[in-house]
Amino acid sequence: MKNIDRRSFLATSAGAALLTAAPAFAQTTEDARLKALLDQMFEQQVDESPQRATSLGLDKGPRAALKGQLDDNSAAGRARRLEAVRGRVAALKAIKREALSDPAKVDLDVVLYQNQTALNAGDKYKFGSAGGRFSPYVISQQSGVYQSVPDFLDNQHKIVTAADADAWLSRLHAFSGALDQDLDRMKADVAAGVVPPDFVCDLSLAQLKALRDQPAEKTVMVTSLVAKAKAAGLTADYAAPAAKIVAEEIFPALDRQITAVQAARAQATSVAGIGKLKNGAAYYQDAVRASTTTDLTPDQVHQLGLTQVAEITTRLDAILKGQGLASGTVAERLTGLNNRPDQLYDNTDEGRAALLAALNVQIGEVYKKLPLAFSTLPKAKVEVKRVPAFIQDGASNGYYQSAAIDGSRPANFFINLKETHDWPKYNLPTLVYHEAVPGHHLQIALAQ
Repeated sequence: MKNIDRRSFLATSAGAALLTAAPAFAQTTEDARLKALLDQMFEQQVDESPQRATSLGLDKGPRAALKGQLDDNSAAGRARRLEAVRGRVAALKAIKREALSDPAKVDLDVVLYQNQTALNAGDKYKFGSAGGRFSPYVISQQSGVYQSVPDFLDNQHKIVTAADADAWLSRLHAFSGALDQDLDRMKADVAAGVVPPDFVCDLSLAQLKALRDQPAEKTVMVTSLVAKAKAAGLTADYAAPAAKIVAEEIFPALDRQITAVQAARAQATSVAGIGKLKNGAAYYQDAVRASTTTDLTPDQVHQLGLTQVAEITTRLDAILKGQGLASGTVAERLTGLNNRPDQLYDNTDEGRAALLAALNVQIGEVYKKLPLAFSTLPKAKVEVKRVPAFIQDGASNGYYQSAAIDGSRPANFFINLKETHDWPKYNLPTLVYHEAVPGHHLQIALAQ
């Protein structure tokens, strides 16, 4: 899985269980029963996922051993998790909804919906992912442990003690196995006719090779460990053992993935839609339902989008004319605005640093105004960071990563800065308001 971003976090019952920590309402006996069940579900899901434990800052004490492990994404591991979801659905259905308080009914409905959706999809589709986040291909430019694990280690694995550094090395040992788990699932999917389109293969190969085609000691898996260990005051040599694991275990596993993706590329077509796959149309419909919680068809959602684009275009036309930009179509005028030098940061490391600094200043200014509109503010702070360069070619334009519950790590909003010219200055404030404050950070951090 990618980092625990807002979508994957909220699409799990672990996320939903955190969202239930509300309440100064009168509670019933059945409320207490539901709360105990949700707490149990949350704890079980943390135990099932070493990476979630680290992300939430819960990889300590009785869970300290999880810090040296990675998630089990093998077919067998996924099957076990699906059976756990089946048990949760049964337990949730055993709750007497009519005996719950109104807030608890909402909690039950949300968590049951999420788990039932995941169970239905898991039973129905055996390719790719179809839980909280539908993704038809195991390995793509945006899916696969080849890009998520190095990012996870770099941004979420905290090093304070020698044991933390040793756990990092343990996770590096586990990484080659995780890569092969993805490889096995991808091969099974391809054999069943689930072949990514050619452009997905090309982007995936470019990113796989970007990680593979460098000296082991220069990979983020080594350099980040060394930097964190140094910052923690650790004097042991971690560079040599880490580089050895990368060279002797991880690189061969990456080579195996590269070979497999190249073989898939030979079968691939340029047809992008998953309608080409067996059950592809149903998969797409279920993905729409999971994302919208409605029974709208894909065509209806598309029409809704077209209607909104027309509406927004009309509003943009008036705004642009008000700024003296009246010539050409709205698209042409926006393109011209996007290319104006006064709207662009330099496409250099200095320009990227200036862009990030400006966004973090913006967040600080918004924080000052939050008490004017909100009575409860999150304890966790949020920082804007750059999407790691080794996955920027295929990564989304941005994603949010929640803070650790124990306060050991702030939340992050990652912005893709492969090309700073993709981000004209007038677009950036709204982006950060939405992704950070007063948007998703306020939402998720308060839930935590």
